[in-house]
Amino acid sequence: MWEKIKTWILITFLGLVFIASGLIINAVQACIYLTIRKVNKDLYRRINYYLIYSSWSQIVALTEWWSGTTCRLIAADEDTLKNFSKEHALVVMNHKYDVDWLMCWLICDKLNMLGSAKTFSKSSLRKIPVIGWSWIFADMIFLERNWERDSLVLGQKLDELMKYKETVLILLFCEGTRFTPEKHKASMEYARQKNLTELKYHLLPRTKGFNYCVQHLKNKSKIVLLCS
Repeated sequence: MWEKIKTWILITFLGLVFIASGLIINAVQACIYLTIRKVNKDLYRRINYYLIYSSWSQIVALTEWWSGTTCRLIAADEDTLKNFSKEHALVVMNHKYDVDWLMCWLICDKLNMLGSAKTFSKSSLRKIPVIGWSWIFADMIFLERNWERDSLVLGQKLDELMKYKETVLILLFCEGTRFTPEKHKASMEYARQKNLTELKYHLLPRTKGFNYCVQHLKNKSKIVLLCS
């Protein structure tokens, strides 16, 4: 019992450290966004890479320590793994659990790309201090989940990421939302209406955004990585 109490005290302390340091990092990001970015965007992105990493790596380290999680990267050959981080890539994943994003961060950290990982996210998350605010300064792609509005800005945002000198991983949850029994039921009802394959463990993927991204990036990024 005492060991559990000590663990939770330590986790609470580290959580407070993450929030405090995150707010300081947000303040620094805001300063360089309003100054350096206007003069030299590449320098701003390089500095921001380390600011992002210094914040997000705290969660990765806590996850590995507290849960005992280990991450092993296995490739067909060593050259594949070495060359993977040399080109921009679109990474397509399933959104089965609440912590899928955290598992993605573990993988990105092993690839030494945690600070340059980008993602598609619902626009409401930008209001969350530390992570949400950090995402704003990191050129994350915020979406309204309304294709008429999102399609007007999606191409421009993808082009902006392709201008990064550092390699970026663009993380996309193909279902557009996490799995719940209610969402699964609604998704399968839609599948029956459209004569689509009914999935047992996943929601139907949202193909419109994925197809748009692939078509838009076909001459700019050659890699599409599928994760399940």
